[in-house]
Amino acid sequence: MLNKGEINEQLIFEELDQKRFCDLNDNWKMHIRYMFENVSDDDVLQCTLYQWKLKPDLEICINGVAKQISIKSGDFVSIHEENLNSFIDFLRGQGISERTIKIISFYHYGGSTDGSNECKMTGRELQKNYARFIRQANVELNQDYVLRNFINRAIRYGTDFHNIPVDYVYYGGPTVGVMASVEEIIDIILEKRRMYYSCLHFGAFTYQPATRSDNTERAKVRRHNSQIKWPTISFDIMAAVEKRKLLS
Repeated sequence: MLNKGEINEQLIFEELDQKRFCDLNDNWKMHIRYMFENVSDDDVLQCTLYQWKLKPDLEICINGVAKQISIKSGDFVSIHEENLNSFIDFLRGQGISERTIKIISFYHYGGSTDGSNECKMTGRELQKNYARFIRQANVELNQDYVLRNFINRAIRYGTDFHNIPVDYVYYGGPTVGVMASVEEIIDIILEKRRMYYSCLHFGAFTYQPATRSDNTERAKVRRHNSQIKWPTISFDIMAAVEKRKLLS
């Protein structure tokens, strides 16, 4: 059974695939003009909706030129999930200190660095009781090069840099939405790091465990996964669009 996000992706695919440019709605005409140069009314869109887990959800091809799109919708959008250990390996590769890694692990498990604690603190309790440590960790996590590499992992490639990379992120549905390139997103996140956030974060992207529950077999696995959310996705993409307009 498809979830809401997958249904939205299917509807967008149906809105675009095998359509002539002149037959598109105004929303998609605008985005296609942004992504492709020299589009004519009779150009036909060839689309592929990926059925396996990659960072792009949709490929749009016009006259042999393909663009890879990540489609997002809804509130408090989840953009990335991976095992905590592999995420920590990535952070070590960025030079993040062992002290900050311990803070992340403690925050993740709600009171221990390995999940051995039976009584788990909530995110709010952690942010209240350990605010100083979280602020210190956030200083490291929000360095320029860390943010750039984090966005490449969370949005563009995923955990394997050999994967098909995302070119653009689209937030919306079949008839209304906003779009920005990954490079535009990197630029806007570097400008708006949200250092006032009380949670662990990478710019506008907030960190949390995929679940703090362990009452089902699936939850027992996901409890050890890091999850990244983008609560300000529409605001940030619109800010990138406005910046593009000013520079054009």
